[in-house]
Amino acid sequence: MKKKTREWKGGLMETVRAAADDHPRCVVFSWPPGGAAAANEGVRALREATAGTSRVVMAAGRVVRAALGRGEEDEYRPGSSRLGAALVGGPPAGLLFTRLSARAAAAAVAGVARSGWCRAGAEAPVTFTVPAGPVRLPDPDAPRPDGPADADADPPEAVAGPAPASALVDAPHTLEPQLRALGLPTRLARGKVECLADTVVCRRGKKLSADAAGLLRHFGWRLARFQPRAVATWEGDGGGLRVLDEAWAAAHPGLNGAGGGDEGGGG
Repeated sequence: MKKKTREWKGGLMETVRAAADDHPRCVVFSWPPGGAAAANEGVRALREATAGTSRVVMAAGRVVRAALGRGEEDEYRPGSSRLGAALVGGPPAGLLFTRLSARAAAAAVAGVARSGWCRAGAEAPVTFTVPAGPVRLPDPDAPRPDGPADADADPPEAVAGPAPASALVDAPHTLEPQLRALGLPTRLARGKVECLADTVVCRRGKKLSADAAGLLRHFGWRLARFQPRAVATWEGDGGGLRVLDEAWAAAHPGLNGAGGGDEGGGG
């Protein structure tokens, strides 16, 4: 098992080095931790959007540092040690090695925003209340946009779900036991699922329970946001690392101590 792990890490290091060799620059992109549930879809979309021009690397910072250098003395390419440092600590991040211009690469990163289902333990971005009365859910047959989340402006106080009333249908009677098991006070009345009282499923800023996460899914709330942004760029011709987001850089105390290149500034 240890041999397999060493071989796997060695192969990943070679992949990282090849990406640095084959592309003139790299964009470091990051996203808020709450977007983890939608990150896989977003990263896949980024790979598809930049296919033929770029290579997305999602790897642990320690592996990237081993591949590209832990400091100036063992850098694989000029200034490359700071790329590994960019992945250690702070919010989650990835690397986009690319032949696109820095501006076009940053636009590609921003263009793959996604929404996903919240997980238990995540912070609730809205207060969601199920009103007393017939339980209505989003129509499962209605088309849902697959691309960037258009619901980023979800209100802080939300009732019944994100879909307009015209897109809601009565909850199937077979779902009533599941809703009740998730803590929603329900009953069957003349074949329809009925909520017995106004019920607060979650409150904005509070951690979601497993039951609350399950109810949000039933009611169509895709509240996990994968909203990546370019936070730094690295130029392989010796231009070094340029920081685009000072707040992000502040969360990486080892960034300025690794490698050379520009200290970076906004812009």
